[in-house]
Amino acid sequence: MGAASILHYLGWPDIGEHRELVKIVILDSPYADLTLIVKTHVWGSSILTGCAKLGLHFINKKTKQLAGLDILNFKPKEFASKCTHDVSALFLHGEQDTFIWLDHLHQNFTALKSSDKHQLVFKGTHTSKRQKDVCQRVYEFIKDWL
Repeated sequence: MGAASILHYLGWPDIGEHRELVKIVILDSPYADLTLIVKTHVWGSSILTGCAKLGLHFINKKTKQLAGLDILNFKPKEFASKCTHDVSALFLHGEQDTFIWLDHLHQNFTALKSSDKHQLVFKGTHTSKRQKDVCQRVYEFIKDWL
């Protein structure tokens, strides 16, 4: 959720000049659209679909109350495409990730209009420990940026 939130933040109109403070981001497995994740994993069974829609409704209502965030319109790829400044970005995604499909990486990568963006697809799942070579690549990305 953190990587998706960063993409959302980069294009959120209410942030204003504070967005310029963000110069570099590491985005590990961000989803492109939260409702798409739910549809991918739940839609198909009419009982589960009904439960998921009802659950999303209540979660969305509570999230709006607590944080002022409408999760049904939380679509990081749409906000990433509205980012108006050039941020350096490294997108990471596990090749065997069955929770957030690899297509989300491509959607987000394409949406972010940046002259310095990179993607790294590695062996692993959504929750697997990031191997040393992945950590090394992240380190090199940060070092090169500095």
